[in-house]
Formats: sequence, C-alpha cells, structure tokens
Amino acid sequence: MKLDKEGALNWIDFFVLGIIIIALVNGYKRGLFKEASTFIGLVSAIIFSINYADWLAMKIEGTFNLSPSLLYVFCFAIIFIFTLFVLKLLGHYFYMMVKITPLRYPNKVGGGIFGILKGVFLLSLVFLMFIFVPVFHSLNQSIDESWAAPTIRMMIPTTFDMTMRFHPESGRFADKVTRGVLGSKAMEYADRPKALLKNNEILGMSLKDIRVLDNIDKYFGQPTELAKRRDKD
Repeated sequence: MKLDKEGALNWIDFFVLGIIIIALVNGYKRGLFKEASTFIGLVSAIIFSINYADWLAMKIEGTFNLSPSLLYVFCFAIIFIFTLFVLKLLGHYFYMMVKITPLRYPNKVGGGIFGILKGVFLLSLVFLMFIFVPVFHSLNQSIDESWAAPTIRMMIPTTFDMTMRFHPESGRFADKVTRGVLGSKAMEYADRPKALLKNNEILGMSLKDIRVLDNIDKYFGQPTELAKRRDKD
C-alpha cells in the first residue's frame, strides 16, 4: 500500500473512501437496474463529451474570454451535462415502460456494486479536472502521493482508449484532449511543436495552458502523437 511521507494515507484517500461509501449506500438503496443504467449513461456521456468537446471549442473559439484549457473544459461540461440529461430521461422512460421487478437482495447488492463503479468514475472525472483547470494544479501532488487516486484518475483515459473501436477516428485520449486544448492551433503545433512551446504567445496560450499540455504528457502513459513530433523536432 502506498503511504505518504509520514506513513499514513493522505487526505485524498480518505476523501475517496468517503465518496465510495456514499456511492455504495446510494446504489444499494436505488437497486441494480437504476444504478446500472445510470452508470452506463455516465460512461457514455463522458466518452461522447470527450469526442466532441474539441469540435465545440473550435466553433466558439474567441467568443468567450477564456483561456484555451478553460474553454475546452467549458465545452466538455456543456456537452456532458446535456448528454447526461438526455440519457437519464431515456433511462427513466424505459424503466417506466418495462416495469422491472427484480429479486430484492440481488437487486440491492448489484445496485451497490454499480454504485461503487459510478462513484469511481465520478472521482476520475474530478481528478482529471484538476489537470485541466490551472487553479487546481496544486492539488495534483496530493493526488500523486495518494494510494488510490492515481489509479482512479486513469479510469476514464483507459476506458476511452479501450473503446476506440467505437470511435476509431478520435485517437487516444491524450491526443484527443491535447487537440481540444490547442483548438485551431493544433495543426500548427503538430508541425512546429518545440518552436511554439518556446514562444507560447504564438499559440495565444499562457504558461498555465502550456503546463496543462505538459501534464497531459506526464500523466497519461505513452507519449502522445503530438508529443512524439515535438521530441523529434
């Protein structure tokens, strides 16, 4: 078990434990079908939002006074909330039509299991936001030193990459979100990555935005395709 420098789990681990307990209890109360449908809707909304957040960011680029990284997060949030709302409505109507009456105990236990999974993915989403929103960058060290948080943070990127057969044009998670942060400058960055990173004003990005790009390379395993081109430049 990974412990912090003082030999104890850090506060992030206790936060994770608290959220998982709440998710377990909530899932146990709601039951298998409701929790399973909510979990599937959550994962689908996340993957869909990652796929189209960069497209929306390019469409509204320059409309709002937001940095590239915050604009990407803003677009992701809009698509995510809308998609989750639509899927929740569809799930509710389907549940009302079929009127499922599962066995009580298996239903409760199954609901608890899917509740935990839902809690883990929500935590993964929160921890990812710490990477993309510069104001939260100071929290990344606490997450890095946590026993559970680094693994949880990787749940969404790993799931996105594992489902690439359903969205092959998107590429890997790291490449997709890097293009999202870069926006209309993605192709220019791919052609001259080192030169543009040295003069971030050409990209219209602050040093905080450049740090977001560096964190994407740092936290998501193998170098992204854009990073590989940067290293060869």
